[in-house]
Amino acid sequence: MVFDEITGQTEGRQRNVPRRWRRGFPTPRSAGKIFPGERKVTIDSYLLNLAGEYRVCSELIKRGIFATITYGNRKGADVYAISNRQNSVLKIEVKTSQRSRFVTSITQKGLAEDPAAPDLWVLFHLKPGSDGTFTERFFILTHDEICRAQAARNQAYAEKYHAKHGKQPDFASCVDNVTISDVEAYEDQWAKIRKVFASSSG
Repeated sequence: MVFDEITGQTEGRQRNVPRRWRRGFPTPRSAGKIFPGERKVTIDSYLLNLAGEYRVCSELIKRGIFATITYGNRKGADVYAISNRQNSVLKIEVKTSQRSRFVTSITQKGLAEDPAAPDLWVLFHLKPGSDGTFTERFFILTHDEICRAQAARNQAYAEKYHAKHGKQPDFASCVDNVTISDVEAYEDQWAKIRKVFASSSG
């Protein structure tokens, strides 16, 4: 039997455990630990998104850039970064994934030509390890860069789709995404954020 330090229960005796501890909330088993015979652990999508937003804020603050997450269902950005003089604010979209791709929905939301689109995108890859640790990777792109990466991926997909079906795909009914290989050149480009601040204030 495995003892759960949070619920105070042993594995297999969870009748009295609150529902929020059975599903979604991080316990020793859902925080990256894999026991023999168990399937690979993944993080609940809601918690994964929160982890990504807080983690990106933490990374920005560590690098001397004040940042704060936003709340609500109609927020215009996941994270706001504020310049030292407090005269410039950048909207940052955070996409967190445990897989090899990140959903952008750029075409479906019409973001390529949207004047209110994010200034920057941070794609955060979080991979739980079998020993309870996590591997992290960050990819930092301007809005133009993520749009170009998505357009290139869509073009490659459209060519394969046309060759197979003899027509163009309907991207409006698809879900745009980019892979790690599509954005690998932008890994750890945190200095880009200061450059965007400089250009926006100049």
